Amino acid sequence: MSLTVDIKDLRNPEGHHFNLTNQEHLENIIHSGFQLAHKDKVTSHPLVLYFSDFRNMFIDFKSEWDMEIPALVWNMFIPTSGWVEMDENYNYRANFRLREQQIDFLLSYFENWDNLPEHNMVIGFCDESPELTEIIEQVYDCINLYKIPKERIFFMGQNFLAQNDINTFAAERKEQPIKYIVRWHMTGHMDFGTVEDIAHRHPGHMVYNDQRINFGKKRYHKLSFLNRRPSMSRTAMLWGLWEKGVINTSTISAYPPLRYFGEAELDNSTADIINWEHMGHVLQKHQPGLLPGMNRETVEQFKKDMRVGKTIPGDHEHIGDTESQNIPSRNDFYVWVTCETVADMEKPNMFITEKVLKPVVNGHALILYSQRNFLQRFKKLGYKTLANHFGINEDYDSIKDDRLRMTAVLNEVERINNMSIDELHDCWQKAQADIKLNRQRIFSTLTNIRNNFTHNLVKNMVKELSEPHTRIEITNFDVNKELKKYKNFTDFRIFKDN
Repeated sequence: MSLTVDIKDLRNPEGHHFNLTNQEHLENIIHSGFQLAHKDKVTSHPLVLYFSDFRNMFIDFKSEWDMEIPALVWNMFIPTSGWVEMDENYNYRANFRLREQQIDFLLSYFENWDNLPEHNMVIGFCDESPELTEIIEQVYDCINLYKIPKERIFFMGQNFLAQNDINTFAAERKEQPIKYIVRWHMTGHMDFGTVEDIAHRHPGHMVYNDQRINFGKKRYHKLSFLNRRPSMSRTAMLWGLWEKGVINTSTISAYPPLRYFGEAELDNSTADIINWEHMGHVLQKHQPGLLPGMNRETVEQFKKDMRVGKTIPGDHEHIGDTESQNIPSRNDFYVWVTCETVADMEKPNMFITEKVLKPVVNGHALILYSQRNFLQRFKKLGYKTLANHFGINEDYDSIKDDRLRMTAVLNEVERINNMSIDELHDCWQKAQADIKLNRQRIFSTLTNIRNNFTHNLVKNMVKELSEPHTRIEITNFDVNKELKKYKNFTDFRIFKDN
């Protein structure tokens, strides 16, 4: 077997060589992190990285990462939306499988398993949450080829529902299920520098200044719908908003220029993604009732009105390696409308991104299109959507049919858009207590607070890796129990008003 990767001779982007079977080299990687030299031709993102959060995000809790059998976490980058490629008929499709370099890394790793110190291996998924079905099969095949004990292998990622996919696969193949550890922490995708400026840590407690939200001042816009990367569901939502005249009353972004990870050049082709032919496919799938109003002329007018391919004034000139972490238009709106990343996925996936956390930080009501029951699960983490204050009917979240659910979401957006600024401001003022609770819950996730969310997350990861787990425990996984556990990571007793 000829592999493109040899763990006895790994090379990082700077050309330095590492041998994982060499204790000194391995210790260097454990303490400093590692990125395998290779950049994907499409996104230029590194494909294999060593888990190095204890150099940055979790640095205050490095001492917690101490266990009798050490855990080595190797992250495989796979976009949440999958790898876009052409099939034999020259049609685009999404592929969620591991790339050749990632497979070869695993094969070389398992081939040299007995030459490595005793440890548990964790296969992580960076900050993404891809569909797992194909990936699980690939990993199991690699493990079985070298007869690696499955109780020594773990998955780790952002998907609260991933264990169900693994359990289904394992049952079908009569395999032992591999444990999936939820590692949900989205600070890297939000402007936490600003949050740190609002909430200050003091010995034993935190104080914060909520005057950053002026509840006495009316806001200019009613709604916001911010979209960075294209997807069919977001495009359908944009068209639905356009059809309902939700334009001048809102601040909307539609696929601004993108700079891929580490690249100097911008990809300015996003505006060309939406053409009349593609829009036909989008509406046929998501909103067929809107097809009669679609033609070449209306698509061009839509692109002009919704400013497709342009950033919002006040935002970054592009998205990519400079994240669009801020809230454009000076946060000057009441209701945040969003389409979550997993909305286009066929398999259930509970990857909660910054798209639903930004309104929590900034005091907006939330209207969400995603997979069925996504919203009610998000609320089980303790967050408030402010729907009760704004009269938003969240029954849409339980609608089984995706088309009908999107229609119901658009109807709620239209109802909000028909309200006056005075009415929305009155609703917003009545929501102050819940806005305060939301912001405190976000403040608790700051990465330098002991005995709160981040600290408890790290302790939970160590516990999951250290304590023996049985097949029955894994197969009886309950997402509601997992969400409740995450909710209880937060301790509100640390907060004291200025």
